[in-house]
Amino acid sequence: MRVSVLRPCDLCRSPVAGNSRGGPALDFRRIVIERQLLDMGAIREHAGLSMLLGGSERLALAMGSDREATGLLSSWELFVCSACWTDLAETALCRALAEGKGREIPVPEVRS
Repeated sequence: MRVSVLRPCDLCRSPVAGNSRGGPALDFRRIVIERQLLDMGAIREHAGLSMLLGGSERLALAMGSDREATGLLSSWELFVCSACWTDLAETALCRALAEGKGREIPVPEVRS
């Protein structure tokens, strides 16, 4: 992430890193929330091909089109400092993340 993209915490408006209200911290959370819309035509096409191939999901994935099953409607980005993240720890979203629900997205290697 470039320095030009950094901004204060979206919740408390203090810096996301350095001397934040919770003391010195060099980490923060960047939360991206996307609103997606299902493409029912693509889903039906895949399900139909799977049925034609004897219910084989793997064959349908290999032989079918690589059509997107969803489309992006909108996207939001939040910067949350460590202090606010700690304050939010009891919310359902934070509990789900702490319990490892969802799917972790691999982090690309950082080059120095």
